[in-house]
Amino acid sequence: MTNMYRPYFSISGQFEPDDITRDLEIEPSWIERIGDPGRPNAMGPRSGAIWSWQPQDDDSDDVGDQLAYLAGALSLKRQKVAALSKNFGGTFHVFHLEGRPPRWFLSADTLRLIADLQVNIVCKQIGLDERG
Repeated sequence: MTNMYRPYFSISGQFEPDDITRDLEIEPSWIERIGDPGRPNAMGPRSGAIWSWQPQDDDSDDVGDQLAYLAGALSLKRQKVAALSKNFGGTFHVFHLEGRPPRWFLSADTLRLIADLQVNIVCKQIGLDERG
């Protein structure tokens, strides 16, 4: 799995990231605020905020296991996560770098957790020039 990014959870929309941190009582891995500089070639500053969490204490090399860990950890705050996800677009992101993507699956239990959290899953293969 050396060429796989670890999955992460994010919420995006019109909000103050510090409010999400307080609501979930989880320290984010990174945030982007409304008005922050946009990515290279952006037409202006960020018009929406992003709050992202990528646990560093999961040592699994299996993407399905990592998503199960994310869903399990967030399920401890299921009602808050579901409300935020529904209002602001909560998403699990799985990005794969160039090459053959690894195979992975999600169990029925993990799918139930994800459904209860109202979280979408985005899987995307990206080229090296798209990172950043």
